Amino acid sequence: MTNRKTPEQWQALVRQQSESELTVTAFCRKYKLAISCFYTHKKKSKQQSSFTQAVVTTASAPPIPAQQPVIKLETKIGDLIFPAQIPPQIIIDVIKGLQS
Repeated sequence: MTNRKTPEQWQALVRQQSESELTVTAFCRKYKLAISCFYTHKKKSKQQSSFTQAVVTTASAPPIPAQQPVIKLETKIGDLIFPAQIPPQIIIDVIKGLQS
């Protein structure tokens, strides 16, 4: 009777091997795993973990003191306020980013 492992168990084994000081061959021998199966699941694990989900959070920028001159851009998404000393290329990049 074969002892089938779930994808989660294989992920744990792949992680355990990478954290151990054992080679794949030694690890597979120790845990009685087929080397070909281990490599198959290791490849699947890498393919699944290559994507990182981004999380968007909203944060407010610290207020700019009123005595400093500012550049204010009014947009559909809200007002953008930059210090007057900001390099023009940064403002251009922000505007291009808003257009996409």
